[in-house]
Amino acid sequence: MSTQFKTENQHEQGLTALRRYVSEYEEMEIERKQQEEKLPVSKTKIRAAAKQRKDAIYISTRDGKFVNINQQMLDLLGYDMDEMMGMDIKHICVNPVDLDRLQKEIDQKGYVISNRLKLYKKDGTEVSCLITSTIRWYNEDNIPGNQPMFKSWVRCVN
Repeated sequence: MSTQFKTENQHEQGLTALRRYVSEYEEMEIERKQQEEKLPVSKTKIRAAAKQRKDAIYISTRDGKFVNINQQMLDLLGYDMDEMMGMDIKHICVNPVDLDRLQKEIDQKGYVISNRLKLYKKDGTEVSCLITSTIRWYNEDNIPGNQPMFKSWVRCVN
């Protein structure tokens, strides 16, 4: 009889532990959902702030493909979003060697500040810019995750 009692006691202890685990899991799930609800508001605020900036901003992959571009960048170069998304920055760079130099400096330091770079506008005219760029990791719907991206600020100095 005592063996059966121990088994029932162990069973009750196991159920108690399982209930506690489920309760903790439910609390964590509620907290995660609350954090997710806050996230879109944060993204909206960040995007709104980026739209208000005067600087052109873009995010590109390591191999130079545009994955996010603000309106100022589009206005600066005369493209629309559909034309620039996925475009390689080398297609608009007047001197690709300058782009390679920029890439090497970012690889060494993790950033570049106010480096001169000439870009082509859609109409073929050249625009002289200062580029500030950093390496970032993103995990958003429109940006491939788990790889470094370059977030760059572009200021026209013509």
